Amino acid sequence: VQVMQKLFLVALKEVNKCNKTTSPAPGFAEKAFAQCFAATFAADHVEHWRHDTEDPESVFRFAKKTEKLWRDLLCFTDAELGLVDPGTRKALLQKLDSIGKSWKDDAMDWAPKSFKGINVKTAKNCQGMGRPASAAASASSLSTASPPPSKKAKKAVATVSPDASSSPRISKLLTALDDAKLKMRVKTTLQIKITSDDEPTKSVVTVLSGATHMKKFNQICAYLTGNDGTFHYHSQKGKCLKGSKIELSYKGEKMWMCDKPTGKKSSAAGASFVEDKGIKIVQIFQGLSVNNDDGIFFDNEEARDFALTEGVVAWVAPNGKRYSASVNCICATKSVMSGELLPRVVSIDGCGKIRNWAEYDMNAKTSFGMDIASTNNYIKGDREGRPMMFLGAPSEDEIEARAAINSARPISDDNGGSICCVGEDRNEKLFLLPPMFKKDLESAGIPDNGGVRAADGVSFVFEGEGMYGCKAVIKKN
Repeated sequence: VQVMQKLFLVALKEVNKCNKTTSPAPGFAEKAFAQCFAATFAADHVEHWRHDTEDPESVFRFAKKTEKLWRDLLCFTDAELGLVDPGTRKALLQKLDSIGKSWKDDAMDWAPKSFKGINVKTAKNCQGMGRPASAAASASSLSTASPPPSKKAKKAVATVSPDASSSPRISKLLTALDDAKLKMRVKTTLQIKITSDDEPTKSVVTVLSGATHMKKFNQICAYLTGNDGTFHYHSQKGKCLKGSKIELSYKGEKMWMCDKPTGKKSSAAGASFVEDKGIKIVQIFQGLSVNNDDGIFFDNEEARDFALTEGVVAWVAPNGKRYSASVNCICATKSVMSGELLPRVVSIDGCGKIRNWAEYDMNAKTSFGMDIASTNNYIKGDREGRPMMFLGAPSEDEIEARAAINSARPISDDNGGSICCVGEDRNEKLFLLPPMFKKDLESAGIPDNGGVRAADGVSFVFEGEGMYGCKAVIKKN
């Protein structure tokens, strides 16, 4: 699969470069078409990769990328793609239809049930026939024709400058990450514990993306603590409870993160205000877990004190009840297990030692009384989870239990250690714990100068050269 993905990469780069410029290189479409044609037909001819694979997720991603690339390329005219015979395109579409149906028939081992095969025909590419000749005539030459319609550009990572006059320490922390570091830090996965201040025995642990903004975190807290009966996973959907807020309290300063109507009441409460949807959770918890067992290395001492001081970050319900939020780990997404839908509720005690699916309690609940399996199933909404592989014919009970276990598994223990990377150990241990490698950590923004750990006088350095590069080791100063 990796070899075929590399073949496609060349074509993808050509199309992506085209989407970013109004003056694409001459012949880019023809070059991308040739690469895509060769890779697709080679992948279809050498079919064993769709049957004999230990990485079904890669197979599924490869199939979807194949579909998307063909949809883009078929927007171009025959001349732009270098096709001479007018019957070539029709023959190509017939063959791609055949390939799509064939891959669908083989997909039971590596794709979700909703997978419908490869369909390259869209309204955008005129059902595969390309743009009308009149639409291409305005181009100065065929070799510099306009690229297929591109997606809307992604918005830059939101950064907000809060009111520094009333909360200077908090404001300084929230703006400490520059744009470049913030864009990397959102490529993390965090494990957060939410605890009732009134009843400390009540808590829930959730795993969420570093790209989560505080408005969505407000909604997560409301739903998981039982204060709101609805939730929508989409970042731009769902509503916060009227009057609820995220409150930061640090060294005599107080800041509210909420909507504007609620924020109007902040001054009377002696707090500053910032709109919640403009702040990412990684601006609150700043750091990175760089190996499996040594906790978070924070970006600086202020970030460490802020994250480790009890009660600094809290969700406040409309009735005034407070729920403190603390962070267990902040992992580069490339380093941890991939494929599980976020956010999700995890069970450190309930899933930490499961070795057989039949041992899992499908009725396990959080201390707030919410059924974990049902909660995760509800949170995922209409999204499809990662495909699962089984030996033999599993029962419906096993399929349901394994899906529940995968969703409920934590990525670390409650003190940030034993971080689970890569996958499961099918023998005695629950998880394999290979080291986190520098190349993966760099994607999430490594803390400068070895970072600052909870334990004084300890930082990390990178040592050793392995198959994947350097790994982090602890250094006592």
